[in-house]
Amino acid sequence: MLKRTVFRRAFVLLVGILALSVIGNVIDEPTTVVAQSQATVSEYNTEIRPILSRACFSCHGPNERARQADLRLDTGTFLDTHVVPVDADASLLFQRLTTDEVIGRMPPVSTGRALTDTEVETVRRWIDDGAVWGTEVAVAVDVADRTVDFEREVRPLLSQRCFACHGPDEQSRQRGLRLDIEDGIHGDRAEFGAAVVIPGDAAGSLLYQRIIESNASARMPRGGEALSESEVETIRLWIDQGAEWQSHWAFIPPERSPLPPVTDADWVRNPIDQFVLAQLEAEGLTPSEEADRITLLRRVTLDLTGLPPTEGEITALLNDDAPDAYEQAVDRLLGSQRYGERMAVEWLDAARYADTNGYQTDGERSMWRWRDWVIDAYNDNMPFDQFTIEQIAGDMLPNPTQDQRIATAFNRNHSQNGEGGIVEEEFLVEYAVDRVQTTSTVWLGLTLGCARCHDPKFDPLSQTEFYEFYAHFNNVPERGKAFKYVNSPPLITAPTIDQEAQLAALDDKLREARATFAGMASELQTAQAEWEASLVASLPIDWSLTDRLVAHHPFDGNIAGLVQPAEPVTSVLEDGSPQFVEGRVGAAATFDGQRFVNAGNHPDVGYDDKWSVAAWIYPTATDGVIVSRATGGDQGEVGWGLYLENGKVRLNLSTRVLDDGVAAETVEDIQLNQWQHVVATYDGSKTPEGMRLYIDGAAKALTGLLDLVGNRLPQR
Repeated sequence: MLKRTVFRRAFVLLVGILALSVIGNVIDEPTTVVAQSQATVSEYNTEIRPILSRACFSCHGPNERARQADLRLDTGTFLDTHVVPVDADASLLFQRLTTDEVIGRMPPVSTGRALTDTEVETVRRWIDDGAVWGTEVAVAVDVADRTVDFEREVRPLLSQRCFACHGPDEQSRQRGLRLDIEDGIHGDRAEFGAAVVIPGDAAGSLLYQRIIESNASARMPRGGEALSESEVETIRLWIDQGAEWQSHWAFIPPERSPLPPVTDADWVRNPIDQFVLAQLEAEGLTPSEEADRITLLRRVTLDLTGLPPTEGEITALLNDDAPDAYEQAVDRLLGSQRYGERMAVEWLDAARYADTNGYQTDGERSMWRWRDWVIDAYNDNMPFDQFTIEQIAGDMLPNPTQDQRIATAFNRNHSQNGEGGIVEEEFLVEYAVDRVQTTSTVWLGLTLGCARCHDPKFDPLSQTEFYEFYAHFNNVPERGKAFKYVNSPPLITAPTIDQEAQLAALDDKLREARATFAGMASELQTAQAEWEASLVASLPIDWSLTDRLVAHHPFDGNIAGLVQPAEPVTSVLEDGSPQFVEGRVGAAATFDGQRFVNAGNHPDVGYDDKWSVAAWIYPTATDGVIVSRATGGDQGEVGWGLYLENGKVRLNLSTRVLDDGVAAETVEDIQLNQWQHVVATYDGSKTPEGMRLYIDGAAKALTGLLDLVGNRLPQR
């Protein structure tokens, strides 16, 4: 279920501070006390490393950037150059530690880290005893003291320190050994005499033996910094505890954990309490006192709705003496619309929700109907499996509902590019990749992005599997170049509940009107016959439509025109004088390819408008402008127009004639030297499929020429 568990308890975690007080202003000099019998041989790792670590490692230790003179005293490499076994006085290391010369003494006097007399004597004895390196030291911890988590502690350690030579990269892999897969850890290796890890036996495991090897040239990682004592101990504990191998956490089915035992069982009110209390008791802490009602209400209201409680809500809770008053307040919050809005916030972020397209223009689009679906899903307490199925493939369910189809808008929340000049196929790939990466991150808890270009080194995936996954999301019939300022197809009509009610009421009225009209069929037939007979004796009829007409230029002896409802248009004939001939209906203007009528800024139509344009034409050439609202420019004609192009009738809307607009033309050529009635319609869909061309009332087959709408259509 989608609803969250509401916590009532409030806890305060106490941090203990250990205060060390110094009496007076005398602080003992740090010393290293070494107790041994004359028969004991000194070793570097047990006696000398602690001394040099304090005094010398800052300049001659593992930190490469701070290292001086390329000298490391934390590995055995300095033994050959700075130590003469059995002769401390002849050893350069001892000489630099004990010289009276201020400039040559190490550590430098200015550091304040000079060795004490006891420490100097310890170094002398170690060299005179033969400068024995000894066994790497690890702090002994009982196996039962803590349980090592492979995923949290061991895998990251192996990844950082070992995978470079024993990981997924075949080119750099040494001895064919992989420590990134279970078979590499537990599989039998004949050349090594056994598996590199023997569960329950760290001392007998080759992996452990090589990381504590005293010989620096044989120790692992070879050529790298040795594992720290705590890292070595982590590996030892893991092996001695059974060396359990775990897959990536995202691939492990979740299991319900058993309730941990607690001492104060009476304090527990629900299973969550028991887990919290068990940890508190393990830390030696006790729960805080229960918070007051106002504090509790403020916390839970902010958590469940994202808003603080109102004054009325606070007063109602304070005045409610019922023992379950708080629980009732929680139920009220869970039942409010604000609950779903608050819970949806994180999901919208994960699903990259936006009501804009992204990229450089970031034009608006409407995805809020999907947002409302998510809010409703939380408020309806939709089961998570249903929540998942409907968003990934709701439209592929048998007889999907409108809401199930809206749910799949999860797959269309990605950014969409409407920039001119892009390669559409490239961005079709980008959109599908986005769906793959978002789906894998949200539902698998795994990033698939690396597998797009190669087999990942650290994830149990292959590049082949990435594109198998990709194939499931590469079936959206969308545009590579999106519309900049609105939603790009494919689209569905997604009315709200109120709008559905309004549409249903309109459908009822339409059905009633059609029924009434059908009942008048016989009466209409008689009336039409009488009307047609009366036309013979009537005056000539003007067949021009005026309903919803926005502009009309009859050219019946003059070039004037009208715009809605009957406002005269100031028209100017450019490049010549008006010439008129007998037309199809009254007179007609004639043009020679140079003269044209400038009718000003009417009408204003764009990519989103539904409109039609019609004209009687008598073409004498295969090319020319019929009517247009456009201007020329360095990127071609900008605006809209109806043209003749190589004998074909073309409807064109463009911002840039080559890569930003929509256009279609007739498959057949128009007939020359005869009157023909041409009508072009456009449905505002921004696609050639939304265009229709009719000649003498007959619809003509069209060829789509341009389908790349991006910017708004300029009106000039």
